[in-house]
Amino acid sequence: MRYAIYKLIFIVAIFLSLLSCESSHVSNFNSGYYVGVISFNKTKKVSFINQYNEDGKETNKIKFSIEGMGYLDDFIPSDEDNFYVKSSNILSRNGKNYLIEVDKFTNRYSKIDLNLEDIYKIFNDDDYIYITHSINKLSRYDKDRGRIIDTVKLDDYIVNKFYVDESKIYLFSRRGKERSFLNILDKETLELIKNFDITHFGLYQNDIFYDNGKIYFTNYDVSSNSGSGKIGIYNIETQKFTYINVNSKNLDKILVYNDKMYVTIKGDEEDILKDAIIIIDKNSLKSQKKTLDYNVRLFDIIDDKIFILSDKYLDIYDADDFSLYKRIKLSIDSDSVVSGIIVYDF
Repeated sequence: MRYAIYKLIFIVAIFLSLLSCESSHVSNFNSGYYVGVISFNKTKKVSFINQYNEDGKETNKIKFSIEGMGYLDDFIPSDEDNFYVKSSNILSRNGKNYLIEVDKFTNRYSKIDLNLEDIYKIFNDDDYIYITHSINKLSRYDKDRGRIIDTVKLDDYIVNKFYVDESKIYLFSRRGKERSFLNILDKETLELIKNFDITHFGLYQNDIFYDNGKIYFTNYDVSSNSGSGKIGIYNIETQKFTYINVNSKNLDKILVYNDKMYVTIKGDEEDILKDAIIIIDKNSLKSQKKTLDYNVRLFDIIDDKIFILSDKYLDIYDADDFSLYKRIKLSIDSDSVVSGIIVYDF
């Protein structure tokens, strides 16, 4: 994903144990928290999950070899028994998209053919998984029944991540190169409740994050002559919008923790292979910039730790002061690309 701190969009989300307490032995792992880094091998044309224990040591490697599967993308937080991922055959124009269900205790996995074209994003919500697909459609998958039970069609193209709370669904759409919208749908009926024109924030919305009754989203307008971009903020209770100007128009991913906002910037001014992070105080609006030595593949938060995944490292930062807590060097094949992370919490 990507989302609330405890319901991450993602992603796919991750957490290494910061506690010394022990838990019962499960499957082929030691006790505690376990991390899976997902990669796609371009030569073998298969995906893998490299699993690491809380010490950062690789403990297992799962190969996904179901026929028709390819690049694994858009991991979402697991329920009690399984986690879910979208699979795309990026090497074939005729490749289908599937929903993959993985048992997090046995590592057994199965392919769920939903007969959907071009799955974009997925969101796990109790007994259902919400899926955007086929340019402008939103569907609801019932886990118990094992099938799609509802589908609605929007007037415009659905773009990027979305968020689901107790009663509503929040997703972005775009009308060609002219207008962009924040759509609010009823969670039970999937009926459109409101449709806000947010073009003035920027034509493209890259990311969404929920925190304390507000929806935060990053905006990017490639046609803008301005060197600045906007962070949009939608207050769910008042149904009002505000925004914050940022001294960059390449705004990408966003996280919110207490009084701070963390926003990634695509490509540093001098090196496109180095992304940056802008840290903004929500009260004073003062900001500071930290340039990274890599491009950010995944940016997420659990509890008080921020996780940044690149092609070579998994960096873990303290969210309070953004100090580096731990760096894990990944053992990924040179001809592979990373696509996500997932947490195993037993």
